[in-house]
Amino acid sequence: MTEPINIGNVKFSRNDVKSYTVNIQNDEKINSVLLRDGTRLTFKDQDENNGARVNRMGREDYEYAFFKLKGLTIEGSERNDKYSLYNCEDYNIDTRDGNKDKISIINSNNGTIRADENDTIRNSTIRRENNISNEYYPR
Repeated sequence: MTEPINIGNVKFSRNDVKSYTVNIQNDEKINSVLLRDGTRLTFKDQDENNGARVNRMGREDYEYAFFKLKGLTIEGSERNDKYSLYNCEDYNIDTRDGNKDKISIINSNNGTIRADENDTIRNSTIRRENNISNEYYPR
């Protein structure tokens, strides 16, 4: 088993990360990670005690689960992506690529999803303060 890589206090499998950069903007570290499938992630350093992580799920290269990230931005790949967010806050997801993407939101809040009309979005969030904005863009 490959040792995980820690980027901005978020654990990834080394096999899933194609490349990453760390930039400084307004005295804050901004991490940009390109996953093997072409998905691009951007986030600030996370609380090291939070247990934030990104896992590839199943056998497909394009199915990812995101756990306990705050301020995560996801730009989908050119594939039929599958993203599941668990206990995430202040997220932005953009899967406007014309493919059939699937997004699952589980106990996550304060997010924006920009998706094509053929994308599937499932929200299983049970928190009362949930605030999700979905925008559909026809091709």
